[in-house]
Amino acid sequence: DLCLIPISQSTPGFVKDSIFILLSSLFGAKVVLQLRGSNFQNWMAASTQLVRSYIRYCFRQSEGMIVLGEKLKDLFEGYYKKEQIFVVPNGCDLDIQPNKPQDDIIRLLYFANFHPAKGIKEVLEAIAILKAKGIGGFTLKAVGAWNNSVFEQECKQLVEEKQLPVEFRLPTSGDEKWNFFGESDIFLFTPNKPEGHPWVIVEALAAGLPIISTDQGAITESVLDGKNGFIVKSNSPQAIAKQIQLLIDDKNLREKFGAKSKQHYIENFTESNMVENLSKVFNHIISIKN
Repeated sequence: DLCLIPISQSTPGFVKDSIFILLSSLFGAKVVLQLRGSNFQNWMAASTQLVRSYIRYCFRQSEGMIVLGEKLKDLFEGYYKKEQIFVVPNGCDLDIQPNKPQDDIIRLLYFANFHPAKGIKEVLEAIAILKAKGIGGFTLKAVGAWNNSVFEQECKQLVEEKQLPVEFRLPTSGDEKWNFFGESDIFLFTPNKPEGHPWVIVEALAAGLPIISTDQGAITESVLDGKNGFIVKSNSPQAIAKQIQLLIDDKNLREKFGAKSKQHYIENFTESNMVENLSKVFNHIISIKN
């Protein structure tokens, strides 16, 4: 009755996806597409007229598009009517228990790949700013994978030269991953390129952490500036450092933001929330009369 087809944001990937779109439509199934990122317009702008025309043709074979946040609906303005664009944020059931050590150290956590677009360099530069100001009593654990040896050397050299309280760790999962979240006081993820609705933000919410992030994709629908964290300007170590210092200095604010993160997660980003949202979309599309 209905086919849900996540689409790629590259021409080779979309050509593959389009086979499923066209076959589903040919055999009479209603088709709903889903974009799990936010780089669609950049891809379209870089594509040829022929590719753009083909994408539009494929979209016309579908009943609508699912995006990860309200802010992402505008990506498809001109391709679908407003009532054909649906919002279904990421959601999952997580039980991350706090396990903070009994000391006065403030533990910062960055958990994402070590890629320039993910903002790790700006985070490290923010830590350097704080150290230069004489602010101590905190550490940063950065957990992720390197994919560029030159960039890796730049980041590690910065940490070594400035003697920053930073520990790089390899990617992990399961209990070890949740332990990183459970022992932390502040979560940092400051991407400078398009994002969708990052799972790691959902995980930080579930852990009840105050979050410092940037206005990319649907992040601002999870990180509510001044309520459960701070939204800072992309590529701005100074702004990141300012908000880290504020949270380091104010335990009550950390706890207030953390409680709001947990509440926001429970109310909006559990698995049942996501399933309910998907069910509404599916039932609506199935009910449409041809």
